[in-house]
Amino acid sequence: MNNFSHVKQSGLAGVLYDRVMTEQQQELVELTLLELSQGSEFAHFKHEVWRFDKKFLRDHFKSVVYSVYRSIRKSPAQEVSMAISREQLQEMSVVVVRPGFN
Repeated sequence: MNNFSHVKQSGLAGVLYDRVMTEQQQELVELTLLELSQGSEFAHFKHEVWRFDKKFLRDHFKSVVYSVYRSIRKSPAQEVSMAISREQLQEMSVVVVRPGFN
């Protein structure tokens, strides 16, 4: 699923899953996808991880990520904003020398 979260088709939900969600939240996404795929060929366990059919992920990944945020009563927009603020604060400690143009 990590590979899918890096492709354009996953949208901002992929960024949330990969960069913002905790491991527990990612696990909720995985478990929800597993529940949706019950009794089908859309998921299989291989190399110690669950793997999902790409079309299945295209159809369900975004809605599952956002439903997990609703279930834990958190705003995805606020979570992204806080992550950007944390990263920005970390980068403020780096001094960047800007070239002067005369």
